[in-house]
Amino acid sequence: MLASPEFAKAPRLRRLLAFLVEKRMDGALRDLNEYTIGIEVFERTASSFHTGEDPVVRVQMGRLRDKLAAYYLGSGRHAPHALVIPKGSYVPLLHNAGLPTPRPLALAPLRCLAQDAPASVFVQGLNEELIDHLFRRFGAAPGLPQARQALEGSVRADAGHLRVSVRLRDTASGNLLWSAQFDHQQAMSIALQASLAAEIGTALQSYFILNGNE
Repeated sequence: MLASPEFAKAPRLRRLLAFLVEKRMDGALRDLNEYTIGIEVFERTASSFHTGEDPVVRVQMGRLRDKLAAYYLGSGRHAPHALVIPKGSYVPLLHNAGLPTPRPLALAPLRCLAQDAPASVFVQGLNEELIDHLFRRFGAAPGLPQARQALEGSVRADAGHLRVSVRLRDTASGNLLWSAQFDHQQAMSIALQASLAAEIGTALQSYFILNGNE
């Protein structure tokens, strides 16, 4: 995996993944925390590194999850196992079933709960980005009649803080299968739309792998 084209030009992500897997194999789960990773992987100074002020670990973990997703869609698409790092965790998990092929996924437009026009325009663009990204990754599309699962959600904005909430439901029963929230504190832009679409896709793919697409 580390020698694959997806990781070849990402030395920081290779180092991060190697550290996580090594600690997991050694049973050193205590070391799989944001502070220790910042010091040992990203060479932050112990006396001055504050996880609340320096987001390096969180940012790189997000990129690592995206890179793993890209690997299993590319070079690792025939791998018998899938390595997953669930959001909110630093512990790699190995699944024997390989990467599942999700059933058709219906996509409902995200609702904008903010009242201002810029937020509304941003959400429209985010919906376009999601349609493109999730269709390429899962075959998701608005209003698929044969879909057994549907993705829905909303966007809130307040004083520079953006929160995207997404939920996956069973279309037959209406039961909630999975939910997640994505927070950003940056200007609303096309780049942020693309980043959010990728984050949502990666988190959703992790859910499918962890649950065998059931």
